[in-house]
Amino acid sequence: MPRRALITAFVVLLGLSFWAWKLESNGPPSEATGERLFPKLVVDEIQQMVLGTDGAALSLRRGETSDPPEWLLDGPPSRPANDAVAEAAARATANLSIVRTLSATADPAHGLGRSALQVAIQLQSGNRLAFRVGARLPVSEGRYLQVDGQDSIHVVDEAGLFALERDRLDYHDLRVFPVAPAQVAELEITTAKEPVVSMIRSDKQQFMISARHDSRATFRADPHKVQDLLLDLGELRARRFADPSEEDGQTHTPSALVRVRSPDGKTTQLAFGSSDEQGDRFVSVSGELTPNILPGEVVLVRGAILDELLRSQDHYRDPRLLDITTGEVQELSWTIRGMEGQLHKQDQGWSLLSSGGRPVADELVQQILADLGGVATVRFVDDSHPEPETGVVAARIAGKKTDGSGFGVSLQRSPTHDYAATDDEGGLREVDERLAELTERLIRLESGKAGDP
Repeated sequence: MPRRALITAFVVLLGLSFWAWKLESNGPPSEATGERLFPKLVVDEIQQMVLGTDGAALSLRRGETSDPPEWLLDGPPSRPANDAVAEAAARATANLSIVRTLSATADPAHGLGRSALQVAIQLQSGNRLAFRVGARLPVSEGRYLQVDGQDSIHVVDEAGLFALERDRLDYHDLRVFPVAPAQVAELEITTAKEPVVSMIRSDKQQFMISARHDSRATFRADPHKVQDLLLDLGELRARRFADPSEEDGQTHTPSALVRVRSPDGKTTQLAFGSSDEQGDRFVSVSGELTPNILPGEVVLVRGAILDELLRSQDHYRDPRLLDITTGEVQELSWTIRGMEGQLHKQDQGWSLLSSGGRPVADELVQQILADLGGVATVRFVDDSHPEPETGVVAARIAGKKTDGSGFGVSLQRSPTHDYAATDDEGGLREVDERLAELTERLIRLESGKAGDP
């Protein structure tokens, strides 16, 4: 019985396939072409596209204020579109390929009625083209298509239609905060209970982090971690818009806030509310820096982003005492227990100016600079770690870089710990023993006990 049933099913399937083939082959006569549907259409000439079915159209147009022009979603109000998706739709329209043309008028089976995908484009010249995409062919790959104003029915390659039939949300630029890192001058992250981290840009590459309850205690931020944070924010995308039944997702009483200010004083705030059943987080956006999410709109983003944003300020602080590398330092000076010394780099190498220009081996200076740049922070002295009894300043080391900028650090010693304060920071760091050991080496270098060529 199982074998007989299998044979019967195979015969039925073969018969159905033959019937579908006959239906397609015995339909209206057709002519194979392989040509483009619009052979003279150039992608860059498409100024506007309207996609959708009857009563559910989506309008895209090229903006006029950017170069190259960016795609916009018509409003009201207008908002940025996803440039890559919109451009792909325009390119797909221009490159539609005709498989064959039927020599008959439309039939209800072609699916070219009100439920068909309707595409209308307007060119820079003002000319307009429109067409409808209907049903799939029963067997072979392809879709029925009819150009407005023509009686002929075309069969087009279905692969070229994907870009025209995407989910409506795909055409939106769903970046919640599309701001380049260079446009961020200040960044503050807080929860409903307390501040998490506050950063202010000090120069093109550097941010300073203020202690949570004492803005005077500032420390350099780790540039790589800050860059990653800003890139994560800039690429944060909405997964969907909140449904009316979900209201504002408690963004009016947010669990976390991210505030950003640009160099020209414009601000934007992201308010993170509750989570949905999938773990995505509700977010509302207010301010002047992002036009993608409009006032009053609430979107959902991946929930894990909040855990990444709410890392402690210690995570973002630069653990290095000084931001220097050996190759960029051209001068180093020090004052240690009343003794002064100065190293200077010239074309012929390093010399000890404080000892009449005595030459010093390059390898020795490179090791000194490497050790200075490698001094590590044990902990930061801030509101969570009150300032200890550090005693008097035991040493002062300063230097100049090849770009003209300078650096400096003061060593403060207590009976049990070493502390350091750099010129560009407003707080103390407890450091490891390498800084104190380095000061002893500099004393020996000045006295002539080390460093002779």
